[in-house]
Amino acid sequence: MDLTPFRNLIKDKCGLFFEAERLMTLETAIRERMAKIALESPAAYFNRLLYDQDEFLHLVNLLTVNETYFFRESVHLKILLEQIIPKWLELRSFDPLKTWPPLPGPVEGAGSEPGGGRKRYGPKIKILSAGCSTGEEPYSLVIALMEKYGTEIQDLFSIMAVDIDRDAIRTAKKGIYGNNSFRNFDEDLKKKYFKKVKDNRYQVADVVRGMVEFQNFNLLSDFYPETLLDIDVIFYRNVSIYFDPVTQKKVLQKLSQALKEKGYLFMSPTETFLHNVGILSLIEMGGIFLYHKNIVLDIDERRKRPPESTAGAFSKEPGTKGLKQGKSADLQPPTPPAPGPGSWPQEGPHRLQTSSASPIKEKAASIPPPGGESPVERRKDNRSVFDEAISLAKGKKYEEALNHVNKLIREEPSFAKAYTLKASILINLQQIEEAKKICLELLAKDPWVLEGFLLLGLIAKIQNDEEEAVKRFKEALYVQPSCWLAHFYLAEICFSQGEWERAQREYKVVVKLLEKGNLADHGLTFFPLSFSAAHVIQLCRHNLAKLEARLE
Repeated sequence: MDLTPFRNLIKDKCGLFFEAERLMTLETAIRERMAKIALESPAAYFNRLLYDQDEFLHLVNLLTVNETYFFRESVHLKILLEQIIPKWLELRSFDPLKTWPPLPGPVEGAGSEPGGGRKRYGPKIKILSAGCSTGEEPYSLVIALMEKYGTEIQDLFSIMAVDIDRDAIRTAKKGIYGNNSFRNFDEDLKKKYFKKVKDNRYQVADVVRGMVEFQNFNLLSDFYPETLLDIDVIFYRNVSIYFDPVTQKKVLQKLSQALKEKGYLFMSPTETFLHNVGILSLIEMGGIFLYHKNIVLDIDERRKRPPESTAGAFSKEPGTKGLKQGKSADLQPPTPPAPGPGSWPQEGPHRLQTSSASPIKEKAASIPPPGGESPVERRKDNRSVFDEAISLAKGKKYEEALNHVNKLIREEPSFAKAYTLKASILINLQQIEEAKKICLELLAKDPWVLEGFLLLGLIAKIQNDEEEAVKRFKEALYVQPSCWLAHFYLAEICFSQGEWERAQREYKVVVKLLEKGNLADHGLTFFPLSFSAAHVIQLCRHNLAKLEARLE
């Protein structure tokens, strides 16, 4: 039997990927379903799968593995209960342990309604079990929450669980389990939250089952219903192992979009680092790694000018002060920084002071205000246009944003941030050469704009030109030696090229800078980085450990 069309169809529709060693499982499932519906031809069955969604789901049910148990990877529950939820509840100025004490004793028969019309405290915290299988994971969440907050968790939390396997969802809704689901499960909790039904099987208490909303759902779906949006915490564990890397990234992107800002996503330890692809920030909490959705900086934050070390004769904002530069007496405006191939900038406070006057500023000042408008009023209007351009770029309305930026450059040619915003937008539009041209134009006007060199370095990386990238990142460090992002990319490139000692030195500089709390000194004004200082430090230390082993 030719399994290729079946493999491709299943991968495209639900993401399941079958390596060579799992093809026997796929063929067995196909033959089982063909026998069930009395079809002898694999081609006929394949055509059936194309239009019969129910039959496709029957096949998927045979292919998914529903091996799980209660309180699996319980350290994740501990982090949720002890570190994440208390912070959120504290923001509501609410202590549930004082207001709603947990009910003592077994919960069998406990009422499912909150008592006495008690006050609700803001929107519920939404938790999603993505790929819930037969329900052990979401029920574990409810039990853990109920142990801490009592049955009144109904007014605090909303718990949803989804899986593509309809049979698994049916099992989950019934909530009846055998001994395999209770490995290492506390007997007291078993007595408290389960009742024995028959054949040595146990059913979850009604009050626990009533807390979970189960749905049959494909995580690759283009449309996520409202109930699966604005999620605070997602448990996405032991699911992506069945996907290939492309599908893993697609699903993670969709879950990221469903996650609230400041939300968290848990994965199993074996999956976590495979998903460190820049969609969510990898953070460390309580000794484990998980993902966090960072808040995008607001307009005021994005408009903050770079540190003085990046401010030169080319005006970034009104009132820009004189230039503070990196170490090198050979570097004088208007020639851009050009360290030699063997020269590696060192982190340090060295500065070279130059005149604050410049031909560009003088020329800009000599242009009369259009229509009699004062320079102050014109700059104020341009700041509004700039803010609008950032909002449009943030909303991925890139063409409109470019129109605003081009207007800014025409009306205020000394506004450096307009150039860097334009270059950033062009990079997002994959117009790499045009972005490069803008950066070079900017640096021709002012050779001390840090972001110009950083963007050129990133462009070179996109084009797989590591030699050019090294040159640009080294130039960035001559402008601002404390720019950890330039050190980081230099370390990464040296690591990939086998320059172990240089890579080691650069990684150590990054760690040192970030431990001082210099995350904001990355030099990119627009489109803030999607990872935290803790993530970068951990990655650097991980690579340093590898380097130390190789250098021994």
